[in-house]
Amino acid sequence: GQAPTDNVEAYDLYLKGRHYFYNATRHFLGLARQMFVQATELDPKFARAYAGIANVDCRKVGWYGELIPEDSILAIADKALSFDPNLAEAHAARADALSFFGHKEEAEATFKKALSLDPDSFDVNALFARFYTRSGEPENAVPLYIRALELQPDDYQSPSMLQLALRGLGQHEEALRYGE
Repeated sequence: GQAPTDNVEAYDLYLKGRHYFYNATRHFLGLARQMFVQATELDPKFARAYAGIANVDCRKVGWYGELIPEDSILAIADKALSFDPNLAEAHAARADALSFFGHKEEAEATFKKALSLDPDSFDVNALFARFYTRSGEPENAVPLYIRALELQPDDYQSPSMLQLALRGLGQHEEALRYGE
């Protein structure tokens, strides 16, 4: 597809931000957010970078209990969508925020929209899978984790989450296959 921004430096910051985001410690989440914010300063219409900020804020709320208002995260996701209404990652970021603030049905519908817009997005598959894991629906999470791994074989989080989901379904042999 086309580059998400014409600004090479902004894109480089975005890629660094993604790398830090997937390291996922509190420290790296802070760095990821800085990279995404700097990318939006270089290109104020860089939709993917806004989606990245929303993803970071969701994770800070969901994993580390930080007090970030729902409205502020949704506003950032909506800003991404205002620049690119069909950006699957922005819909997924919005869905993630909705899920962390207890709007399960709306979150699921929004994730489904994100997936229909881009079934080959690693971010969408991984975030949607985690949503189903949190919702106690491992049977729905499993195919999404498998797809995420096909899309990004070097992701180290999805295999362990996939193993947990498979074990939760009593599929221990299958779980072992992903533990190699």
